[in-house]
Amino acid sequence: MSDKQTAAMLDKKLDKISAQARRCTCHVHGTENADRRSLAFAGIIRYTFFRKRGIHMPLIVDKEAVREEILMAFERCIEKKPMTKITLRDIAEEAGMSHPKLLHYFESRDDLVVSYLRYTKDYMTEKCKAWFASHPRADYDSNLAYMNAFMAYVAKGDPDEKRPNATTQTYVLAHYSDVVADLVRGEFREWRETMEQCLVAIYGPEVGRREAEAMMILIAGTFICNYNGALTGEISDNIIGYLGNLTLS
Repeated sequence: MSDKQTAAMLDKKLDKISAQARRCTCHVHGTENADRRSLAFAGIIRYTFFRKRGIHMPLIVDKEAVREEILMAFERCIEKKPMTKITLRDIAEEAGMSHPKLLHYFESRDDLVVSYLRYTKDYMTEKCKAWFASHPRADYDSNLAYMNAFMAYVAKGDPDEKRPNATTQTYVLAHYSDVVADLVRGEFREWRETMEQCLVAIYGPEVGRREAEAMMILIAGTFICNYNGALTGEISDNIIGYLGNLTLS
């Protein structure tokens, strides 16, 4: 059997292995990145299979998956010390890789911080859209119940989420860096536009940018309080309802 025929036969078997790996990955790590992790697992098996047979087959590395692992290591470092005190060597050690290898994915600390900010922006925007898409307004008794459910999600999150938890430090860093400041403003602008689209879909065209900005203030405040452990959690299911009490005459 030729190398080409062997590869074709192995690829068919790897389709089944990838499916099994994805199920295991979902069970252990949640659904996020399951496809990416299972493909990486299958790639390693393929590489090992051919290497044992003396056939050269380059190891396929999912660079985006590695970059994300590095960003998560950066986030874990932030939990231990201020962002401004963290070095690339700290992050490499936390990620379990050498400093030169990390530099292959991020050429500088600024490059890594910028990537983390972009990751945060994309993550929160997509999660906001996904929540509203998966929670029809018709499932709730009132707009108040609907928006309270959304804010409860903001306050608590879902168990399987790898939610960025260092956004507060990036807001502070923006005060000292024009590049970071531009990214943070862009982050909030995109969140506000996403929130405006979601609110218009619920309430109609009578609401818009101002209401979306008010929601962003509430969401950002919730993140900050969560980061500092200031929330009791006692009002998480009725945040907007308690704010509504302040409007009663």
